[in-house]
Amino acid sequence: MQLPIMNRPLSLENLQQVLAVIGQFAPSGTPAQPGIAFGDNQATGFFLQSDGSIGSVVNGALSFSINAGGQINLASAEQTPSQITLTNTNGTSDRCAITFGAGTSSWQMGKDQSADGGNDLYLYNSLTGNTPARWTQDEQLFINWEPTMVLTSNAYDKTGSPLVINNTPGKSRAAVGTSIGMQVNTIISTVNGLSDGTRSEFGSYYGMTFPDPRQTQTDINLWGPDIHVYGKFTDDSTQREGLLVGSSVYVRPMAAGSDTKDATHAGAFGASICIAPPDAGTLSENGVPASKTSYPALAGLSIVGFSGTTSITSGEQAGAGAAATFGLRIGGEASGGGSPYIPWNARSNFVTGASISDFTTRGLWITNPLTAPAGTAQWGIYNECPTYLSGVINAQASALGFFGVTPVDQPTMWQVGSSGAVSDCVTAINRITSNLISLGLFAAVTP
Repeated sequence: MQLPIMNRPLSLENLQQVLAVIGQFAPSGTPAQPGIAFGDNQATGFFLQSDGSIGSVVNGALSFSINAGGQINLASAEQTPSQITLTNTNGTSDRCAITFGAGTSSWQMGKDQSADGGNDLYLYNSLTGNTPARWTQDEQLFINWEPTMVLTSNAYDKTGSPLVINNTPGKSRAAVGTSIGMQVNTIISTVNGLSDGTRSEFGSYYGMTFPDPRQTQTDINLWGPDIHVYGKFTDDSTQREGLLVGSSVYVRPMAAGSDTKDATHAGAFGASICIAPPDAGTLSENGVPASKTSYPALAGLSIVGFSGTTSITSGEQAGAGAAATFGLRIGGEASGGGSPYIPWNARSNFVTGASISDFTTRGLWITNPLTAPAGTAQWGIYNECPTYLSGVINAQASALGFFGVTPVDQPTMWQVGSSGAVSDCVTAINRITSNLISLGLFAAVTP
């Protein structure tokens, strides 16, 4: 473009051409003296950086730059800057969002997803039409995920999880210290009570597995928490881990009377397993009549297992070893310990080691033992302490007897004849011995 002749008045069109040329060939400038500046503030404007990118200065300070690759850099000298602020002036909607990508394969992060003035924060995936993460106005985080993978074989293979946390201590360099995959702290401050008899409840974890009764489920297994803990891989017992615990619960009752219960205080328990019908509200909410019954489980607590190589699939198989020395251990027996929170050799202290009640058929059933190793005695009950046996059963008439023995009146079950004759004593002792043997409570041992 050639500049028009300057010895005559310029038309508006000519003047615009001159200004266009001047603007097109503005000097590169510096942050202190921008190539393109504003008349009222020569320290604010644009300049060409040495790498070819365009920079913007405000009052002499670099605030913005963009290079040929479309990369943008925002700079601020403020201590706590908010370098990007999005505002919606619609009046009804407060939607403000940033979209990554275009079309049907984009992600969007923004505020007020429903565009009704809400103060939620969301993450939206246009490919699936799902909002995998959403924070509500009161800061609750909802994670929403629907598996899209459908297997055609081996349904045990994983199809994914909505949340995966990988904790890899020692991966880049040797680690020293304690590390956990996830920590949740529930710190309870002031809590007010109500006069309706309900109580506020707090916890660190709540989970629910629920097959929707309005849908169809075929060939499924259901779980609550599923915890897998491996021990250290070594055949050298001196190199084993210091402690291996599948699941640890540490309860600290700090209120007097925690060992009692009444109508308003249900008691304190280290662990509680409850099998009971659901509440009517949960059933009706999911389209199930409140009259729907629940059914008994096979066991409230199941402790099973064995040890050996991967070819071992049953505890009675050749080569199978014991799963544990004790299937159930209450107290620390002679060696003590049992938890990371008490010394390894500390003895425990209980009023009653085990209480069995509320049963209809058997209080304790000992049956179906494995074959004992040769030369090893096998006991149904091995008791090193005195034993107290009582024959009083609340729901039964006065007649009572051991299995296979003709019942007798409860008050005379263990009573020796009133004459005190030796023959009566022998008869009573023989009867007691026979009863104990039939129950596996007593047997003759060869020295």
